[in-house]
Amino acid sequence: MQKQLFLFFLMLISFFSGFGQDNLLTIQQAVESAFTRNAELQQMISRLEQKQNIWHTETGISAPEVSYFKEGTGNGPGDIFDEKRVTISQEIDFPLTALYRLKGISEEVKAIEYQILSREKEIKAEVKSKYVEVMYALYLQKSRENQMKLAQDLYNAVYTKFETGMGNGIENCITRRAARNPT
Repeated sequence: MQKQLFLFFLMLISFFSGFGQDNLLTIQQAVESAFTRNAELQQMISRLEQKQNIWHTETGISAPEVSYFKEGTGNGPGDIFDEKRVTISQEIDFPLTALYRLKGISEEVKAIEYQILSREKEIKAEVKSKYVEVMYALYLQKSRENQMKLAQDLYNAVYTKFETGMGNGIENCITRRAARNPT
C-alpha cells in the first residue's frame, strides 16, 4: 500500500510540476486529498455521525402505538353485540436507564472521535513522509540534470581547448568519460 501511495504522489507531483510553481501540490493539499480519499477514515466519520444522531431514538420514550379493535356479530347498525375499542399506548423507561444509555452513547462518540483523530494523524504522517521522499527525488533529479549539464559544458570546453592545440588527448578522454557517466 505504501508503494502505491508513494507512486500516486510521485505521479501527482510530477504532473503538477509541469505547470509551474503556482500549481505545485503543497503538503496541506496532499494531506487534505488523502483525508477525503481514505475509505477507512470516511467510514469512521460516517459511523461517528450515526452515533451522534442515535440519541434521538434512545431517549427511553417509545413512539405511541394506536390500536383499533372491533368485535361482535355486526348484523346491522346499532347492534348491541358490537364492540369497538381504540387504544393508545406508549412505553417510558425508568429515567436512570435512559440517562445511562445516553451516557454510554456519548462515551462511544468520544471513543470514535479519538479513533478518527488517531487515524488522521497516521495518514498525515504517512503523507508527509511520502511528500518529503518525492520532493527529495525531484531535487535529486534536478541536481543530476545540472551535473550532466556541467559535465557536458566541461567536455565542450576541453574539446575546444584540444582543437585549438592548447590541450592534450588525455584531458579530452577524461572529460568525455565524465560527460558520459557523471557520478
